[in-house]
Amino acid sequence: DKSVAADEDNSNTEHNKHVQTQLVQMPIYSKYKVHTNYIDHLRFYGGSDIVVSKSNESVLKMWMIPFTNTEKSIQTIAELRYKKGAQFGSQFAVHTGYDLVAIGTDNGQIYIFEMDKYFAANAQGLDTMKNDVVDEKQKHNQDIQLHTLIKPRFVSK
Repeated sequence: DKSVAADEDNSNTEHNKHVQTQLVQMPIYSKYKVHTNYIDHLRFYGGSDIVVSKSNESVLKMWMIPFTNTEKSIQTIAELRYKKGAQFGSQFAVHTGYDLVAIGTDNGQIYIFEMDKYFAANAQGLDTMKNDVVDEKQKHNQDIQLHTLIKPRFVSK
């Protein structure tokens, strides 16, 4: 029916008149030098404020975005090092149900990192960073020390 088609066209036009495009000139947060080279893959770690990023330098970096205070700097909380990872465009996988991060390499190896032990060992420091809570011990040492270098749990042959 032509009248139904005309009504659908008009309703789409009417709907489009109410949609306003917004120009966003600045991101809510930006940081340089998380990696020493270009970043070719990143993703949020679950529903948290932790981001995992990859460059072509054979290291995945986990860092926390200070959403509550964007004046603060991003802090790298972990480095997941592996060998033969200089290829461009390879991706990593995150499985937050089992707290695993996996990546493949130039020579076909797979590295799997277990994050549950890392998060358990560093829970107090991560909570402090997240909540900006500083106890007496940390007043003397403002830099929160985290065990940041994480070795893979499994490397394929």
